[in-house]
Amino acid sequence: MNTIDTGASAYLMKSPAPAAPLDSSPELARRFITLLRRSRSPEHGSCPLTPRESELLKLMVEGHHYKTAAQEMSISTNTVSFHLKNIYDKLQVHSKTEAVAKALRERLTI
Repeated sequence: MNTIDTGASAYLMKSPAPAAPLDSSPELARRFITLLRRSRSPEHGSCPLTPRESELLKLMVEGHHYKTAAQEMSISTNTVSFHLKNIYDKLQVHSKTEAVAKALRERLTI
């Protein structure tokens, strides 16, 4: 169960039985949208990159390519791709350039 499911379930359990269908409740919609926004936009410091993902992101910030990053980390280029996909998901970006820009902007690497 994810955060949205948990929050929505808890909210619905606390609320009295609705007199109207749920989709007509503006308050429920407002709360759901607020919860959804919080879950999709991690605040600085709350982005849970693994140590290996952080290491790879740092190498990307330093200008490494997949192959040189793989050599530096003693992993395959397929593993680099796997880690980058996870980094993109966690940082909510779509490319290496966006990930590097976000890492620099939010000081995600040391």
